[in-house]
Amino acid sequence: MFPFWHSLANSNVVAVAEAVQQEIKSLEKSLPPGVQIAKAYDESGLVVDAIANVRDSIAIGIVLIIIVLYVFLREWRSTVIAAITIPLSALAAFGVLSFVGQSLNLMSLGGLAVAIGLVIDDAIVVIENIDRQLQKDLNSTAAVATAMAELTEPVISSTITTVAVFLPLGLLSGVAGQFFTSLTTTLTAAVGFSLLLALTLTPLLAASWLRPQSNHSEPKLLVKLDNAYTRLLRVVFGKARWVGAIALSLLAVGAVLFTQLGSDFLPTFDEGSYIIDYLTPPGTSLTETDFLARQLEEIIGKTPEVTNWTRRTGAENGLFATQPNKGDIIVVLKPPGQRQRQVFDIIEAQRQDISQKLPQVDIDFHQILQDELNDLSGAASPVEVRIFGEEPGILRKLGEQVQARIDHIPGLVDLVSSGGVILPQLDMGVDSTQAGQLGLTASDVAQQVQDGLFGRVATQIRQGDKLVDVRVHLLDSVRRDPQQLDQIPIVATNGTTLPLSAVAKIKPATGEEAILRENQQRYISFNGGVEKRDLGSVVQDINQKLAGFKLPQGYILSVGGLIASQQQSFSQLLMVMGLGVLLVYLVLVIQFRDLLQPLVIFTTIPLALLGVVLSLWVTQTPLNVSSFMGIILLVGLVVKNGIILLEYTNRLRLEGHTVESALLEAGRVRLRPILMTTLCTILGLLPLALGLGAGAELQKPLAIAVIGGLSLSTIFTLIFVPVVFRIVSRFQR
Repeated sequence: MFPFWHSLANSNVVAVAEAVQQEIKSLEKSLPPGVQIAKAYDESGLVVDAIANVRDSIAIGIVLIIIVLYVFLREWRSTVIAAITIPLSALAAFGVLSFVGQSLNLMSLGGLAVAIGLVIDDAIVVIENIDRQLQKDLNSTAAVATAMAELTEPVISSTITTVAVFLPLGLLSGVAGQFFTSLTTTLTAAVGFSLLLALTLTPLLAASWLRPQSNHSEPKLLVKLDNAYTRLLRVVFGKARWVGAIALSLLAVGAVLFTQLGSDFLPTFDEGSYIIDYLTPPGTSLTETDFLARQLEEIIGKTPEVTNWTRRTGAENGLFATQPNKGDIIVVLKPPGQRQRQVFDIIEAQRQDISQKLPQVDIDFHQILQDELNDLSGAASPVEVRIFGEEPGILRKLGEQVQARIDHIPGLVDLVSSGGVILPQLDMGVDSTQAGQLGLTASDVAQQVQDGLFGRVATQIRQGDKLVDVRVHLLDSVRRDPQQLDQIPIVATNGTTLPLSAVAKIKPATGEEAILRENQQRYISFNGGVEKRDLGSVVQDINQKLAGFKLPQGYILSVGGLIASQQQSFSQLLMVMGLGVLLVYLVLVIQFRDLLQPLVIFTTIPLALLGVVLSLWVTQTPLNVSSFMGIILLVGLVVKNGIILLEYTNRLRLEGHTVESALLEAGRVRLRPILMTTLCTILGLLPLALGLGAGAELQKPLAIAVIGGLSLSTIFTLIFVPVVFRIVSRFQR
């Protein structure tokens, strides 16, 4: 079986796989007896499963959201009016994706799954306020008009803040930028269209479907919740210092927990397949390598979760001549529902089995898509330690010492050296005097030896409509036997034939497999993977192990790999978050026409980050690009609740209320929509946070970060923001 790789750049992997399968069916009809075509690897299966999983997460989120709406609104018409925003916003997002030329993929669907809890926020705030106005015995038209007059401005500005934090994401480069473009495009389109629906369709349907509710009675639980919140606000107004002390203490706890978080570049997930790169000792013949590879296949075949595998030996990256001691095996596993172990556990079991039975074979396990992402980021391996210098012997000695220090670090696996590897070889020294007597130069002798060993094109023959080279070389029994190499015939210019030993001497020697250079500087490297630990902590352990390692003058040691891409992405994301915060602040200044009130809302952002840190720490989720994206999204979500609360507070103050009475009334009125939007967002993200199914791990850190941060930030918005606003208002009199 021969694996055929097809480039899928700018193409649909599912469509290509289906087309290939159809073509295979056509070819099978004309194949000779006993010949079969089988797929070695098919990425489309993972893509289809992952998309189906995200689709199911969206469906579950919608059901949970509808339940929350009905529990709070207690009216099916209002529930339907709010919920209809979800499918319409999703359709608009799909339209935008099609318009900009992006496909329906795991990340675009992930963006929609994240947006499910957000697109309904504006509709919830509007319909809840309309519902409240109808309880005042206003007719439907008057209730809608009153509600929209109160909410149009804050709803627009609160949605703009969510979109504003994503605008700087266009500055992201590298894998992070490519990876989350579809997600942010879908999310922005869905949220933007939901605002349009909340300002048009929602009030239109409310005016047509809803009726005055003067006899409406509130559920006792919600009434008790309103009263309890009002009493709590009265208490904290008199304990402002205690509130501040508690907030500072929580921030200190968050800072400590942050130091305990691991860090990674991108989330890892179970692809259902992987590659084993194997390397036998230098100088191993192709026959011996094949013998060892067959033992590898026996170990793989005994793994119950494996369905099939494909091996290549001596031609690692194609059909060109490469080292005979290299090769790879593509392993395909059963679907997740048909196996008990994840791919990481299977790999670890096989790694231990291979190290015990074939200790002379170096192996490197990696999942295919994960390896492609590593290549896109410019790092061949998650961890790479390089030693730069010019003297090969010193480099090898230093390399042995470095490898001994880092070889047993927990989580660092498949450590393989590159460069500086010594291979056995045969050196041929031509006697120029003897060769000259035959009318030959040293180059002429070398060319004849090369022709005898590797062959020389003597003629061409026609096969069908093409010409095929005919290469002539010595018998394999001669050219593959080192003892007979000195008998290779050398033809002089006068036609005399002599053995090679007459003009040259062959002696055993050693040489390097490859000489690696970067910026014209020679180096050797050690590449390894990371499993069952986060990348950041493994690299930290490596740096600690090498901290006291002394290098000779002129030699440099560096630790790189994916950690460099991670640090670059984190730096860019910090810049994006900073620009997003600035844009949000400008939006709030325009909304409140004040410089201090936006800062009151911003006080909840550090406390929201505490929720992020706490949720990541509890779930043992590393800080990576996905969870960082959740933090950026959280910045826009945190201020939405503050806008709704303070905007109504300002409205009440203009009507003659004192600061304290305005805050109490605004808190009572806005408590319900704030709780509804928060619960809908959290429940919409819950299926993603559980991370069930293929590919779910990609959005899982984002969902966990948003759920943790939004949960705590909502509590702090309802308690901390009124306290700070009350203090700040004293300086605005």
